[in-house]
Amino acid sequence: MEGRKMKRKIKLICICTVILCFSGCNSTGDGTTPYETPTMNIENTSETESVAETTTVPKITTTEKTTPYIPDEKRGISRSKYRVGEESIEKLGVSKTITFVCMERDVWFCDEAVITRFNELLVNEYGCDFVVEFIGGDIIDDKYGYTYYDYTSDIKRLGQHVDILMSASPASYSRLIEEGYYIGWKKYLETTELGRKMYASYPEIMWKMVERDGEIYGYTPLKSPARRYTLVCNKELAEKLGLNIQEGFSFYDIGNILSKIEASEQNGVMTDIIPIYYDTYVWTNMLGYCDLGYGIYAKENKDGKLQAIYPASDEEFIKVCKTIREYNKKGWMVQANYAKKETKDAAAEGKFLFYNSVVEQGDMVGNRIKISGNSLDGIHEVVVGDVWYVHYQLQESVVYGVTTWSEYQEDALKLISLIQTEPKLSNLLAYGIEGEHYAYEDREVVKLPSEKFALGDRSVENPNITFSEFLEPDDKLGYYKELAENYKYNIVYSMDRTPYLEQLKALLAIYEEYETGLLAGTYEDVEATIAELDKRLKEAGIEQIIDAYNKQLNELQ
Repeated sequence: MEGRKMKRKIKLICICTVILCFSGCNSTGDGTTPYETPTMNIENTSETESVAETTTVPKITTTEKTTPYIPDEKRGISRSKYRVGEESIEKLGVSKTITFVCMERDVWFCDEAVITRFNELLVNEYGCDFVVEFIGGDIIDDKYGYTYYDYTSDIKRLGQHVDILMSASPASYSRLIEEGYYIGWKKYLETTELGRKMYASYPEIMWKMVERDGEIYGYTPLKSPARRYTLVCNKELAEKLGLNIQEGFSFYDIGNILSKIEASEQNGVMTDIIPIYYDTYVWTNMLGYCDLGYGIYAKENKDGKLQAIYPASDEEFIKVCKTIREYNKKGWMVQANYAKKETKDAAAEGKFLFYNSVVEQGDMVGNRIKISGNSLDGIHEVVVGDVWYVHYQLQESVVYGVTTWSEYQEDALKLISLIQTEPKLSNLLAYGIEGEHYAYEDREVVKLPSEKFALGDRSVENPNITFSEFLEPDDKLGYYKELAENYKYNIVYSMDRTPYLEQLKALLAIYEEYETGLLAGTYEDVEATIAELDKRLKEAGIEQIIDAYNKQLNELQ
């Protein structure tokens, strides 16, 4: 069983890696990302960097100029190596085929038998007069510099048969909308029974992430709009130590608790126990910051309005850095991001007292949390302290829309709607055929030995209606709708930062010199270090940037 779980994890890691290669806007939302992108969740850069990157639109020259030596017959979908669905086209005797461009990696993993079964259901059970062929989008730049934008622009320019097209950097969702790739869906979502059903099959916030100027042009297959971070205490261990930890406790409360344990006869219980298992990126979220990129944040004032700040000027930032230093000096802090396999597995086994880290989607429900190590998944009862929700962003990558040149636009919308509203179809595309590709046992989808599987559970399906796993409740959609109500929009995506980009890059370089050490607790004199950082940032003109940002924020709120 454990070997099968590992195969599944390896596949998901591969898929996430591909997503991250082209994700333009889901690095912090998880996300997502995908996300986090989708979003989208391997955090090898800071969230500051990701926000900086995702709001910079790359300059793209025309396909003809960048790759003049590639003939038309080798452009667009002619470059796609992987397709599934061809076998069922003639077999089912229908004349229409909906061509669906999605992630290349997903199509490569997919068993032809899965799409044959899918098309049989479309025709025989749902009464469709069409079938679907999934094509892997060519998303990796080749040696000639042929990008995914070149791929999509060639499809449009040559009028190739593509009905549903995925956005991916540098062919971002907003860019494709501006250049006339996608039809609008809002009327369909509001006036048709199937459209209304599809709209209701996601948390409403997911539609806000793909809305542009009052219109919706696509969907993104996510459960949550962004990441959340939490501080929890291992309930079983706390009871063993005789601790009375109250819900809503804060990071600042931990010091007194751990000091009392060290001074008591119960200290022996802490042998081989991680006092505080934490994620590097928790701190700015813990402070309630909205990431504006380049080491600049926004924070709510007493009137509930966002105001731009930089951490070195914030007393709360100084306080948390001093506390981190204090805890680190006492040997209490273990960083999850760079922990060894043995440490990660120990945390998954429950050998921690406090856990202060990111929690993915359904990994914490009520007072139970799932912590994953390298090869272990552990579910533990906890006392929940503070919880922080990352501000969500507009979705740019892994959005699927119907093309303006499609001959079968109504059928394409029907296909998307059926996938997004019918659990049978979403589960089939996500996991394959039950008994052949997977087994659903004890609230877990377990991969069975097979050379090929399905498109994958982070692909085109609706993850809100697939099998509930681990801690997810039976009413999975209701749970994610309720969870989504905690998220707020990251206003940076409504701001214009282009006049300051060069100065912002210089400011970020200064901030990054200090950030890692401050948030890891390695600086001995925290106040002196932050004072030095503050001085250098002011000399580089950060106060002028803050003033300019606040003028925009005042106009936007």
